[in-house]
Amino acid sequence: MTPKDFLQCLTLEHVKTLLRNGESVLDTALNAGLSGPGRLHDLCVSLDAASPGEMKSGGAGIEIKYGFAATPFGEALIGETARGISHLSFVDGQGRNGARDLLVAPVCGDQRIEGWLDVLDPMLYPPNGSRRNSDVAPGCPIFGEDSVL
Repeated sequence: MTPKDFLQCLTLEHVKTLLRNGESVLDTALNAGLSGPGRLHDLCVSLDAASPGEMKSGGAGIEIKYGFAATPFGEALIGETARGISHLSFVDGQGRNGARDLLVAPVCGDQRIEGWLDVLDPMLYPPNGSRRNSDVAPGCPIFGEDSVL
C-alpha cells in the first residue's frame, strides 16, 4: 500500500462518518479536503463501488452479490455491486455468518449467487506451468543473484 492509498482510505473513512452524520455531499467533499463533489464521487466509487449518495442513504437499494473463496491468506468474503468489487475481508475466526454480517446492512437487498467467483479463480490462481515466464531485462541481475531484495 502506497502512502497515497493509505491517505485515500483514511479520507474515505472520514467521508463515511460525515455522510452518516447527515452532512451534504458538497460539505462532506470540502470537509474532507477534496476539491469538490466530483472528486468525492471518484474516491467513493473507486474504493467502495458506491456513490456518496448511496453511502449517505446507508446503501438502500444497492444489490450486493457475494461469495467466499479460498486464498493463500485464508478464506475471503468478496462483495460486488453493479460498479465492481465493493468489499474484501477475511473470514478468520468469526465464521462465514459473522463475516457476512459485517458486509451486509439490512437495507441492502443482497442475495447469494452461487458460482460467481468461479471465474476469478483461474485469474487469481493460474494452474502451475501456465504462468508467463518473463525474460530478465539486459543488465539486470536474476532475482537471487546479486540482488538486493
